[in-house]
Amino acid sequence: VVVSPGTDNVKILRKAEMYLIAAEALVRNDATTLPQALDLLNAVRNRAGLPPFVTADPAAFLTQLLADKRVE
Repeated sequence: VVVSPGTDNVKILRKAEMYLIAAEALVRNDATTLPQALDLLNAVRNRAGLPPFVTADPAAFLTQLLADKRVE
């Protein structure tokens, strides 16, 4: 198969971005899933060498998550 340069439209989604999207969806859908969302967020933060984020407040979680998404 020969593909001309510029004609192969490849989409790339990083694993960290997938974790952050999933974490946001969990909390926005059901605040009781905050512990699972924190696990996903902290997996990304751990890989980046950042300390774990700890909160019991869904609003604080979303604020931190959106800040981390901008940096990631």
